[in-house]
Amino acid sequence: MKLTPQQFLRVKFEIIKHGNGTDLKLRYEELYELLQGYVDHCEKEAVKKQDALLGRLLRENEDLKDTNSRRSEWLRKAKSDAGFADSVSFDEVWKAALEAYLKPKKIL
Repeated sequence: MKLTPQQFLRVKFEIIKHGNGTDLKLRYEELYELLQGYVDHCEKEAVKKQDALLGRLLRENEDLKDTNSRRSEWLRKAKSDAGFADSVSFDEVWKAALEAYLKPKKIL
């Protein structure tokens, strides 16, 4: 059975508290070292979690940049294919496309 750091600390403290009669100062020093080790462990775990989160956010950011780039390229090509400059608003392109689509059907 694997102990959590808190359980390990509790067990170690009990061993120190009910130790073999060693000097009390030595027990406190051992407990201090154990606590320092636990703090170091917690800090390392927090850094690992932050690093994993940062990595995930960076990957998501790159995905969003890629998606935006592909969308912009598609939009630029669609405007160009329809004979519009890249600076023309997509609303104007859409309006012209709808008019061209609906006019032959005599809906407008």
